[in-house]
Amino acid sequence: MYKILIVDDEAPARRMLNSIIDWKHTNFEIIGVASNGKMGIEKYKELKPDCIITDIQMPVMDGIEMIEEIRKTDKNQKFVILSCHEDFNYARKALKMGVTDYLIKDLITKEIIYELLLRISGELYPEDDNKKYLSKEKQKTQDPVAATFSEILRLNSGLKNDHIEYTKESFEIKSLYMAVFAIRVDSYANSNLNFEDMAYIAFEINKILKEHSGGKCFSINNNGKICVLAGLKGSCSKVESMKSCNNILQKIRNTFLKVKDDNTFTIGISDFFSDISHLKNNLEQATKAMKLKLFLGNNRNIYYRLFPNNFLEINPKILKSRIKNIKSYLLTKDEEKIMEELENIYHEGVNGFMQYNYLKYVNSKLFNVFIYEIDKNEIPYKDIFNKDFIPINFLNNLETVDEICNWFKSIFKNILDYKTNNSKIFYSKHIHDTFKLINENYADNDLSLTMLADRLALHKVYLCRIFKEETQKNIKDVIQAVRIEKAKELIKLNKYKLYEIANMVGYATTQQLNIYFKKIEGVSPNTFRVKNY
Repeated sequence: MYKILIVDDEAPARRMLNSIIDWKHTNFEIIGVASNGKMGIEKYKELKPDCIITDIQMPVMDGIEMIEEIRKTDKNQKFVILSCHEDFNYARKALKMGVTDYLIKDLITKEIIYELLLRISGELYPEDDNKKYLSKEKQKTQDPVAATFSEILRLNSGLKNDHIEYTKESFEIKSLYMAVFAIRVDSYANSNLNFEDMAYIAFEINKILKEHSGGKCFSINNNGKICVLAGLKGSCSKVESMKSCNNILQKIRNTFLKVKDDNTFTIGISDFFSDISHLKNNLEQATKAMKLKLFLGNNRNIYYRLFPNNFLEINPKILKSRIKNIKSYLLTKDEEKIMEELENIYHEGVNGFMQYNYLKYVNSKLFNVFIYEIDKNEIPYKDIFNKDFIPINFLNNLETVDEICNWFKSIFKNILDYKTNNSKIFYSKHIHDTFKLINENYADNDLSLTMLADRLALHKVYLCRIFKEETQKNIKDVIQAVRIEKAKELIKLNKYKLYEIANMVGYATTQQLNIYFKKIEGVSPNTFRVKNY
């Protein structure tokens, strides 16, 4: 058994660590507690713990001072810091001292504690395969979750160390061919499964594997992922091995449905292999295959061998055209056309797989479009995201292209709804005609208040006054803003020189373009070009 010492001056924190998980069902035990760093050193000398979980801010001696003192005589002692303070300076100092982890008390869950124990077990005595673990006989007397967790602790420590030599016997494999399965619960954060459910499922999967040709679950994490090494029937025939693989996968699916029938999950399957030393490589294959759910959708079996070597060639001009269309439809408030363009961007023509980096590029382009629209119209974030901030990380948590597409659809719909329900701009004919003339004549060097007034047969003082009253803007500023917006579009095309662009948007010299561009955008045209290409 591994020994844990807790050092914390807060009694509730000590009780929380004692009760958050059932320590009897792990290979760890809490052997002592201390209320400050000085007492922690005394307990360390007396009890020789494998790991010390400590707070930072404590009376008499704080956690950092205690770690420094123990490090003087024991450079290998394992520490985990548990603090109320999400302070970067504390965390940086702790990591420099080689602590295993820095956790925030308010964010602790039992899943995090289980995952932490998995990591600690991988760092402690990795070369000693069985010495620190419960005997198989004792495991049999425990409940399924405990037995499975103990076995996973043993195997997981080996996978994290390249110098460990795996054997088929350690996984009870009785066949020539094997495969690795990377199983991920779809939308795990929103599912009704917990870590104990996952451990029980792993226990049931181990029973299935034993009935076939052996194998074991060797990893569970707190994101709903289980990794499995499975022996496949069929001594020399890959056809028979494929049948065996499909049979095991179907039984695994049935097991999930028995535990919780309203969740879906995706399984990535590695190539079949016979050399156990390739285990880590095949785990990577299975994980890559599982991640293809992003493009193929949830609730599938995805074989790595079907992973394409050549992705579709992407035409960036098509995306640029569709983005431009979306911007136009935002102006005309054409929701149907926007939804159609989003469908085209994410689905049309994608008959194989979309490159992951290209997908991120597409997402970023659409993100910029709606952020610009929100800022331009001064729309409160609450009305679009139902939050007081932009949920940037939410997009990263979406698991399929369909989910990403639907998320963007909902955002753009919210923007259109807001603009429709909160529109307060009803310009008079004179102001409407002024905007039209500016957009039609921005390239004319002579475009000015005087020219606009002449075209509209109005006195320039009167036009200036009513324009300011209705728009809260000066005509001169609007002319420059339109010109710079057009200049930005031309710069992004990356085929014109700056003096050509200056002439195309109504400036007599490149210097004029530079002055107004920097005034409005905050950067020079050259800097803007570099940032966009």
